Amino acid sequence: MAVRPRRRVPPRFDALETRLALSLAPTAPTYGLTPPANTISLALGNATRPATASATTATIASHNLTPGRTSTEFGVFVKPYGNSGVVPRIVAVKQDGHLLPMQPGRNYNPHLSNQPTDMSVAFFETGKPGPVTILVAGRGLSTGQYTVETTLVGDVLGTGQVGLADEQAFANTYATKPGQAGYIAAADYNQNGVINQYDAMALERNMPILTKPGGPWAAINIAPNDAWKGSPSVNLGGETSLKYVQINGYTTPGSIVLVDSTLGNYSFGSAALSTDGNGFFTVTAENTLGINLYNFKVLDPFGHQYIRSFPVFWQTYAKPDSPYVFRSTKITLGGGRITGTPHGGVGIGGIITSGSGSTTGTGATGTTTTSGS
Repeated sequence: MAVRPRRRVPPRFDALETRLALSLAPTAPTYGLTPPANTISLALGNATRPATASATTATIASHNLTPGRTSTEFGVFVKPYGNSGVVPRIVAVKQDGHLLPMQPGRNYNPHLSNQPTDMSVAFFETGKPGPVTILVAGRGLSTGQYTVETTLVGDVLGTGQVGLADEQAFANTYATKPGQAGYIAAADYNQNGVINQYDAMALERNMPILTKPGGPWAAINIAPNDAWKGSPSVNLGGETSLKYVQINGYTTPGSIVLVDSTLGNYSFGSAALSTDGNGFFTVTAENTLGINLYNFKVLDPFGHQYIRSFPVFWQTYAKPDSPYVFRSTKITLGGGRITGTPHGGVGIGGIITSGSGSTTGTGATGTTTTSGS
């Protein structure tokens, strides 16, 4: 009796969990800290004399500097080491003996020392690689050892440089806090425990310049397949017969686009969208009223901030005997409507459900409010 050879089954492997790279060398001492992925230097300093600045150094690599910009922004975070009694104060940052532009953030408070956000914070700019000297002194008569963490602002993925991939990762972690799913500490540029539009603006300051400077602008429209094909109504935005529509946008490449809450209060704390290298973005919206107002705030690499309001007329809701319009009965009195469960969302009578940074098809519609920074 012939014996058939056993069939070999190739092994199957489960996908590994995604890990963020760390700009800091794996062999570098951490001094008991858990540094975020955008850390480029950790140092241990010692304030031995009251009110006298002591120095530590951090090295800026050439690839840390953003191409096309005259300077790149870095963060400095200082806190006591171990049981040290020093109350650290960041005095200055120098390079080649010259003071670098520095913006203080917040001061360490010994009464809040059990809080992970309690540290002295400052931000400096430089356009040159090489060592920088960070000067720290103890407040009052305090002395002792302290740790100095230097970070590259906007380096969400910890690669040692800032680019479009960091912007896309930032959009996924926007509006999260420590302990929540999706939170990435490297996206929290000032390490205050929440990722919001201030972190988005900081990332944009270090984004590479992908296009020539220009004024604030954005073009937004409903995707052609979702738009109404008949005679349009008088509407400054789009028109559709669908409950769920894809909204396409086109703006300055490298921008981050924030979406408003369902309250329409212009807080823009719900979600963020990234643009691709050509400035395109797309998002899926759920219409909940006859007129749905979607608000977007664009932050571009040139420091512009501008709001784009895009209304969508949903014909199915507005037509007579619409199944989506709530009608009171003897059992259910009052008002309301079917709205679904929001995942972020924007405007009044509309819910954003998903978004990404690549699309085709644009249109110059909507209204714009502009501000600069």
